[in-house]
Amino acid sequence: YITERGANQVVMGEREIARTMLELLETPPAGEVVTG
Repeated sequence: YITERGANQVVMGEREIARTMLELLETPPAGEVVTG
């Protein structure tokens, strides 16, 4: 179970990083990026 939880956490982390990167690429350099 520990290994499964660790793998799930890694996948979630990768998804979070990918989502934030996509948001930074889509959003223009403005106040939204600073608040986000």
